[in-house]
Amino acid sequence: MDRVISLDEAFSSSNNKAPAVFNRFFGRALAQVSRGVPPFRGMRLWKGKRRVFTSSLLNKIRTACKKAYSLRKGGGMVSSSSRILQVLLALSFFVLMFGFWQSRGAFLGGVCPVGPRLEHVPEEILPKYPGPDVESPDRFTLILNSFHRQDLMRKAIKHYAICPIIEEIRVIWCEDGVPPTKDSDSRYYSSEKTVIYDVMDDTSLNNRFKPIKGLRTEAVMSIDDDIYVPCSDLDKAFQAWKIRKRQLVGFFPRVHTMNAECKYEYSLGTSTFIQGDYSIVLSKAAILHRDYLELYSNHMPQNMRDYVDTHRNCEDITIQFLVANVTHEPPEFVNSLWITDKGKGPLKVQGISSGGNHLETRTTCLNDLTALYGGIMPLKTRPLSDHGALWWIRSTPIVGAIVGLFYSI
Repeated sequence: MDRVISLDEAFSSSNNKAPAVFNRFFGRALAQVSRGVPPFRGMRLWKGKRRVFTSSLLNKIRTACKKAYSLRKGGGMVSSSSRILQVLLALSFFVLMFGFWQSRGAFLGGVCPVGPRLEHVPEEILPKYPGPDVESPDRFTLILNSFHRQDLMRKAIKHYAICPIIEEIRVIWCEDGVPPTKDSDSRYYSSEKTVIYDVMDDTSLNNRFKPIKGLRTEAVMSIDDDIYVPCSDLDKAFQAWKIRKRQLVGFFPRVHTMNAECKYEYSLGTSTFIQGDYSIVLSKAAILHRDYLELYSNHMPQNMRDYVDTHRNCEDITIQFLVANVTHEPPEFVNSLWITDKGKGPLKVQGISSGGNHLETRTTCLNDLTALYGGIMPLKTRPLSDHGALWWIRSTPIVGAIVGLFYSI
């Protein structure tokens, strides 16, 4: 059985008999990793459990290195066998470094402790939405979140009113005063779809998950006013949700990772697509079961909602923690090539994610929420490649940014 060995033991001069030039090259790459920089950013060979250095793997690399080196010491033409060994050596080095980068937390600063395991929550004991029975099982309710951007809100209503899959549009109204009536300003309404304004008492981000009255659908879609999803992609997302009704199903994946200090780190969109995994779908465009509105607002510990209010951020991470705590599974990502996010790119509108310290805030949220969960990290990771060719999925943000420059509602 392979023996797990430390970095110091693996690369000490007394144990490592490989040529010095190899040690220097390997050492520089390890130093780069130790500073938090991946040696080959954006590439991933392995998935699944944490990788570790083993004595047998390291010995194979040493052997190949020594053979290649000894063949070249003779001078003259480099033999074909030497070239093959050099290629094998390079491949072995790449594989080892990829594995080290993916499991760097286990080697830099010691092995990260594993928190307590989550207990399974039977579905039958979960709180239910306190409202009417489901009347429209083949459609969902759109919950539109908007604040101080009424022009975007009106455009979003106009866009989604033509989608047959939507039962009705519920607008979370956090503005000053009361919303206009249809007679006073018809721009806030639609002739194709029922539009209802749910007036909130404050501007809390938790309002987007309040169990609003009169929901006639089992599924609700939380969406921001600057996100425009084609009707066909809404259909695709709803079909995915019907297969996994207790999951969050969304269009914007994010991933959490663990750093060398055994702290969780949040990755923004580009980094998530490069890494190739995800554990979060943002609630700015996500479908969820209406029961989660009741669970979030009236049964989740108050200190978690207080945390969202204090930081004015991370309500989407909080709802993902809640759902993952129930299901013990990752969310469901739906790839959309034509989705438009007016909160991204050079012409973006100003929102919470526009702040300069947004990434740091989100990383802090991950660790603080984990502490509020008693040290338990409920999020589960899943490969993006489960949903199609990874190269195609990675092209989505680029295409979306280009579409956003030319497409307007």
